[in-house]
Amino acid sequence: MRRAWWDIDNREIPEFLHEDELNALLEAAKRCSKRDYLILALMGRCGLRVSEVCGKYALRPCDIDVRRRVLRIRGKGDKVREVPVPEDLLEDLLAYIREEGFGPMVPIFQLTDRAVRKMVKRYARLAGIEDPDRVHPHMLRHTYATQIVIKGGVEMIPLVKKLLGHKNIQTTLVYAKIITMVEEETLKKLGLL
Repeated sequence: MRRAWWDIDNREIPEFLHEDELNALLEAAKRCSKRDYLILALMGRCGLRVSEVCGKYALRPCDIDVRRRVLRIRGKGDKVREVPVPEDLLEDLLAYIREEGFGPMVPIFQLTDRAVRKMVKRYARLAGIEDPDRVHPHMLRHTYATQIVIKGGVEMIPLVKKLLGHKNIQTTLVYAKIITMVEEETLKKLGLL
């Protein structure tokens, strides 16, 4: 029997940073390195995978549609999707490209997965995030998806699927569980649970 798209399986809720933690992480990176800030911001504010920022499918200047403020992302299975980029992040990214003099087909960032993992942990420590060793690059992608669902509700699940480039809605449904968790936290804070 097929399940409806809103039927949530029993997978665990992905670990994510709260909005203030993400902001602290990005601020810590911005104080130290424009490159590092941009890498972390592309993962945390656009939901990109490490491989889409600086790995196998690394972002190139030709992947940026400035007029429409979207990134054309080549991801898993060589699928292409478009992801909106916040205006301030786009401006910072374009300034960095100009400063570094990248050609249109040259990857903007060329780091290994391991280097990015170390970078994330370093800035998590600098940002004062509790238990910084638990913070990893994919957590930033989870944070992006989580923020959309928290702010927009469960109706955002199909949009999150599209933005993350998930093939199957079941992969994205795990974020629906976050709504219940946030509601419970809110009720506890209000003393209603």
